[in-house]
Amino acid sequence: MHSIVRSPVAPTVAFLAAAAVTATSGIAVREHPSIPPVLHADVRLAAAAGPPLGALIGQFLDNQAENCSLICPFIVQGVVQVPVTFAVIPRTFVQQLRAGEPLLRAIALTDATVSQAAEDAINGIIDNDLQLVLPRAQNALEVAVVGLLEIGRTAVTRPGRLVDAVLTARSDVFDALNSPPGTMPPPPVHDRIEALTVRAIEVGSALTFQIPERALQGVAQATNSFFTTVGATGRLRPALRAVGVSVRETIRDSAAFLAGAVSRPIPVSPADRGMTAPTARPHTTAHRERPGHRKLEDRRSGIAPESRRSHRLSAHMGAAPAGRRPAAAAARPGAPRADRR
Repeated sequence: MHSIVRSPVAPTVAFLAAAAVTATSGIAVREHPSIPPVLHADVRLAAAAGPPLGALIGQFLDNQAENCSLICPFIVQGVVQVPVTFAVIPRTFVQQLRAGEPLLRAIALTDATVSQAAEDAINGIIDNDLQLVLPRAQNALEVAVVGLLEIGRTAVTRPGRLVDAVLTARSDVFDALNSPPGTMPPPPVHDRIEALTVRAIEVGSALTFQIPERALQGVAQATNSFFTTVGATGRLRPALRAVGVSVRETIRDSAAFLAGAVSRPIPVSPADRGMTAPTARPHTTAHRERPGHRKLEDRRSGIAPESRRSHRLSAHMGAAPAGRRPAAAAARPGAPRADRR
């Protein structure tokens, strides 16, 4: 009798235990999802690694406004002061004669008012362009071209890393655009093709921008040197010597621009074959401290023309002391300047 009572209990207990284990296992499986959430996290990290959409265009436009703040005041200065001084030449000439100046000196001093205004404006435009505006634009172009070459190489050799290459290129270009104006080193390159491409950009910039702009600046300086020297001495021979000095400076600086573009070191570092997605770092278009217009104290303090040219050239070629970036290279519009002797 006792055995008849116990026999149905054991199967019932076993059934209940099995049901409990099965239910617990189902709960455990549901509490530990596997791959999909991790993949979504990876996608979110990769998307956050680069600058936001539209950031490159926005930063490019912001740079154009900053470039205009460096150059446009001198354009306005030239457009206003040169015609005004030219229009009042008769009055200026009469004033020089009434002041007792000899005829030749009166003519030269009158013409020097126009040539001085033109040189001031041209120096402000070209100095700021060669030392501030052009280097940043050139560096951004080099970074963008190297990034495109990296994307192309990755598409052929490592298609699975193509998205990472695109994100890295976008981040590098944004960082280059977000840099302050001034001279900066060439971008990192990973093979000889990229190095030759950067070299071609450097040489092309020297031939199409640096040398022509320096030549225009040299014409303005030589013209003003002639008139100011005749006005100061009343003799043509010293004036012609001053013109010769300006021409030699212009030729020397132009040759130095080309030589620097050809010989500037462009180190080649091997590419990281285990390239990963760019690490998430904040990209911001926060306001940068804009460089002021550095006063050309050397133009007012009587520094020799050779020293003045060497200073400008060394600043553009990156020969400034370590830890110091060249500041704006021209004085504020309308600042007084002593006549050259």
